[in-house]
Amino acid sequence: MPVLPVVLDGTHALMEKGSLELPRGTRRRVRVRVLERIDVPAAGDPKAQADALADQARRVMVAALDELRGGPGRAEQPPGASPRPPTRGPW
Repeated sequence: MPVLPVVLDGTHALMEKGSLELPRGTRRRVRVRVLERIDVPAAGDPKAQADALADQARRVMVAALDELRGGPGRAEQPPGASPRPPTRGPW
């Protein structure tokens, strides 16, 4: 059975931390991207299949979120954050 990855961006702004309720009257932008399906091999070690599927799904989802947020490395940052400056040497 194939897996259909879906990426949501902007959902962090919909709810307050610790709440399960959506605020009323709040106009927030949430972007949804449905990605290409990932076919799961029918044979093989189930643990290895699950690990490979998780890795592949994460890669395509991070790439899509990077694209939605405007560049490489943005998926790992809160929306609207500026890119991290390059790290400097020990000097």
